[in-house]
Amino acid sequence: MQPPGYIRPQQQYVRRPVRRRNFFGLRCGHWVFGCMMMVLSTMCVCGASMVLYVAAPPAKTNILIVGLDARPGEDEAIARTDTVMIMSVDPANNRISLFSIPRDVMIDTPNYGKLQVNLITRNAEIDNPGSGMTELITSIENEFVIDIDHYVRMDFDALVDLVDAVGGVEIDVPRRIIDYDYPTEDGGTMVIQFEPGPQQMDGETALIYARTRHSDDDYNRAGRQQQVIQAVVKKLISPTGVFRSPAVLAAMLRNTESDMSIGHYFQIAPGVMLYGRGDSVEQFVLTREYLIAIGPGLVEPDPFDPQLNEWLDNHLR
Repeated sequence: MQPPGYIRPQQQYVRRPVRRRNFFGLRCGHWVFGCMMMVLSTMCVCGASMVLYVAAPPAKTNILIVGLDARPGEDEAIARTDTVMIMSVDPANNRISLFSIPRDVMIDTPNYGKLQVNLITRNAEIDNPGSGMTELITSIENEFVIDIDHYVRMDFDALVDLVDAVGGVEIDVPRRIIDYDYPTEDGGTMVIQFEPGPQQMDGETALIYARTRHSDDDYNRAGRQQQVIQAVVKKLISPTGVFRSPAVLAAMLRNTESDMSIGHYFQIAPGVMLYGRGDSVEQFVLTREYLIAIGPGLVEPDPFDPQLNEWLDNHLR
């Protein structure tokens, strides 16, 4: 490094042919070859990881996915929970499972008795900042007799960025949906509509699809949320998914709170890629037939329902 104010003396030089270089320092003529080598190297690493994954599969991993219903200006720590979903990656049984708990379902908590699942983190954070996720995880583990290994907590922006990072998703809308009271960021409402059939959705559209509920109920909304997550997984395991992985990881790290490190993400990645196809993802929504009434408008899971327990035994326990 030259001292401040230093001016290089003029020198005579011979002009050489211009050779354009990209930011990696590769000549333009070699750029395609360089990209091919990078892709092939990545594929080889992924292939080797998958071989090891299949040869010595790790234990089942249950991940709690929590979506926040934080409004503009609201502290996310005490926001209500809009989505409660458990994704299980089970290498031994070659599958991924999704289990959704509608937000108005009551479950037992360590410190608040029976409480709606969407209020657990809020109450805990107000009383003891930083305890919200612990209270929710413990409540779900005790209620359903399962273990939760990790959690991911995200807001609306995270879902938008995640869907956009994979290049949008295709959703097969099962029936016509019209919501005349969909909430807007300024506290108002607007009318939204989805026609039945396969549709390509960007992040904003997928968020609206996952959140709308006035045309049916929370149980159907939980199913739509599973559709969106499954569609994201499908794009990740597509042939172009390897190119989008860095953007997806960046979106996750930028907009989510989690106890998972980058190493944890890479640990479950082979399972997601191997078993994330539509016919391998098994879904369950805690709908009315698995709930019992405990008061006017209040329901809780039926602990003795044979179908519910059989599914939990096979997928989460």
